[in-house]
Amino acid sequence: MGARSPVQASASPTILCVDDDSGALLIRKAILERSGYIVHTATNAEDGLKTFSSSHIDLVVSDHLLPGATGTEMARQMKRLKPGIPILLLSGLIDPPEGTEYTDGYIDKGQGPEKLLEAIAAALIKVRPVTVSVSPVTIRSRSEAKPGCDNCVATMAHEINNPLDSLLNLLYLLDGEASLTEKGAHYLATARDEVHRISLIARSALDGFRDTAGPKETSVPELVGTVVDFYNSRLEGRGISFATRYCPDREGVLSVYSSPLRQVFSNLIVNAAHAMPHGGKMYARVSPTREWSGQGRRGLRITFADNGCGIPEENQQQIWEPFFSTKGSGGSGLGLPLVKDVVHKHGGVLRLRSSTMLGRSGSVFTIFLPGAFFTSPTRTLDKVMISTSSSMSESAKNSFRYRILVVDDEENLRKMAQAILESQGYEVMCAVDGFHALATLRQSLPDVIISDLRMPNMNGFEFLSVVRARFPQIPIIAISGEFSGLGVPDSVLADAFFAKGQYTLEELFHRIIVLLEHGPIRPRAKRQSKSAVWVPVSTDANYIAVTCPSCLRTFPVSAPLSAGANTANCDFCVAPVSFEIPEELRVC
Repeated sequence: MGARSPVQASASPTILCVDDDSGALLIRKAILERSGYIVHTATNAEDGLKTFSSSHIDLVVSDHLLPGATGTEMARQMKRLKPGIPILLLSGLIDPPEGTEYTDGYIDKGQGPEKLLEAIAAALIKVRPVTVSVSPVTIRSRSEAKPGCDNCVATMAHEINNPLDSLLNLLYLLDGEASLTEKGAHYLATARDEVHRISLIARSALDGFRDTAGPKETSVPELVGTVVDFYNSRLEGRGISFATRYCPDREGVLSVYSSPLRQVFSNLIVNAAHAMPHGGKMYARVSPTREWSGQGRRGLRITFADNGCGIPEENQQQIWEPFFSTKGSGGSGLGLPLVKDVVHKHGGVLRLRSSTMLGRSGSVFTIFLPGAFFTSPTRTLDKVMISTSSSMSESAKNSFRYRILVVDDEENLRKMAQAILESQGYEVMCAVDGFHALATLRQSLPDVIISDLRMPNMNGFEFLSVVRARFPQIPIIAISGEFSGLGVPDSVLADAFFAKGQYTLEELFHRIIVLLEHGPIRPRAKRQSKSAVWVPVSTDANYIAVTCPSCLRTFPVSAPLSAGANTANCDFCVAPVSFEIPEELRVC
């Protein structure tokens, strides 16, 4: 039979039990009374305080999540009334909540009634909580303890541990029944062991979503790949094919909580497979990108897509709520709420697109993890030095670097620009014309674009108009030997302009840093309306080029043009375009 903690009748301590679950309270009362204690009960903090102040109480055992006030808030008021009475906090939460300094011990409900009785006996003989090892969590010092797990994980733990606590308590009471046969006692012992095992499994699973190990530099593409590889053979056996596309590891390294993130990817894959009982297709992709909303942060986008049955529109908000499941009795409703919590813990964004339309059904889950989780210290701009040094420090070589796209059709100029920018610690991508540059953008987004204007195939004007429309948050520096770039900075097409041969490297480096410091230059909703005016350097030219704020295309305007305000209709969208010409640059 199970061990007991009997108390002599002549010295029967009185215990106040507070719990809003009346069933659990009744069971706990029976256990304590069997052990020789006198027990008073209350189902809320207000009634608990009344009993505590009006009756002789030797010890208090309270649940934490009570209606009206928490267990720690009640304990604080009790300590003011009777500071010498020990108070034990009993809860299904994984971590001790705030306010446990007003209690004398914290007990995890999943530990079973033996731990509770042990803690009560220790507290009654004045052994303070630091010597009562009632839970692995309480072994940590106050400075090492986590301030509390994520709300969703805490809710899961509480909801799981409450019924486990009742089961353990009921099994404890059954263990004391003399009518049990030897075989029945064996079955009961096995049942208790299995319930304890369930508690450990639940704790282990929930711990997988917590940050106990802290963030570590991790290749996210590799992390996704290991999860996909783990499930791939099983999926193939169910007629599900899996296509993947990952960016190079060097572009996908973030400082993340790898264990919770691995569980996130696993949950999304398992959910997708459940939506395809007759087979189908799944797709996973990891790519560097910028966040479209907010501050246009740079980071990684992880996409999981499937052509399964899809999620009905009326359920697409509810699936993020704990214990809501579209799988009927086959689902716990824990997976997606925990996924959401982990993504938010990383400062990320989680989005869902889903359709149940016949022939076009499926779901796409997109996770954006921001570059703020890059561990490299050189994310800050003061690490990008303005100098002409031809070499970088070893730490700069191994750290995260801002990425610049250089677009120029002249190979020598392109290679020289790459070498100069790399000497300043930047990562440099190159393209020979507008078409090549757009293809490069589909693979990886830069932090700044430096583009020539006169190029074959797609010229700089056309390329920049596409960039401004599709990627308005990327700062652009235009460089040309053909135009003077009047009115270009802060206009619809570019944020800075340099005439070839008329600027120093220090000026260029400084401008890059300014653009990075103040980026994104313009969110999509606040696009500039100022027209860019491009004046040819050649004295024989009898035209200027103007960029239309409406369609972002650049078109020629022929002379004569007067100084001051001018108006012309766009050659492409026919919208009226207003622009300014200073007196000294009047085109006759």
